[in-house]
Amino acid sequence: MYGAFLGITGYNGIAATWNTYIGDDIQLTVTPYVGFDDKNSVTFSPTFELEFETQRLYGINAQLLGDFYRWNFSVMDGKFDVTSTGTGFTDIPFPPYEISFPINSTEENTVKIYSIGTEYEFDMLKATFEFQKTESRRMDWYSMLSYRLAPFTPYVAYGQLYQEDKRSNMTTTLGVRYDVLNNVSINAEYQYVKVLNDGSGAFAPEKTISSQRLEDNTANVFTLMVNFVF
Repeated sequence: MYGAFLGITGYNGIAATWNTYIGDDIQLTVTPYVGFDDKNSVTFSPTFELEFETQRLYGINAQLLGDFYRWNFSVMDGKFDVTSTGTGFTDIPFPPYEISFPINSTEENTVKIYSIGTEYEFDMLKATFEFQKTESRRMDWYSMLSYRLAPFTPYVAYGQLYQEDKRSNMTTTLGVRYDVLNNVSINAEYQYVKVLNDGSGAFAPEKTISSQRLEDNTANVFTLMVNFVF
């Protein structure tokens, strides 16, 4: 959930970190940051792409760390230019038909993102929950349970995405992680993705000139990956 959209976890800028302890067992880490000019692009479909050029980016991240839990809080404020390129669609009343038109425009936007996440460990069981709200645009969350059976860790996750107050995406994940080394693992995953209510995303069906409201779409994704921690 703390993804790289608009450079949330990767940006050109500066940051400072302050650490302190609350009592004997809780560590508080606060990191304010400022980002400068940067560019990112997001492809929503084969016919539509957005490019973001960041003018300013600043925020703060705070973590509470205990022996068996972790809380993460983050707030970000940004100002950016967004360039839309691709193909749009509109309906004409008579005769009833849908026509396409080219899109190529740039406008200035501001964005505020709030996120909270927590992770608790109960012996071999770990529970994770994360929530993110992008003001006036989208809201998404996921929860995950994993159980460590060294060197294997099976896990299950479920998440939802809301756009314009409508649920537009649901994802269920079943997977297992094999720890090769302390910093290297191999993951095998199965994901079931359902796109709802004309939602956008990687598995949304492409809208064509003759299409009406898109039907709900599903995808089954099988993934084998190697993870490195540096």
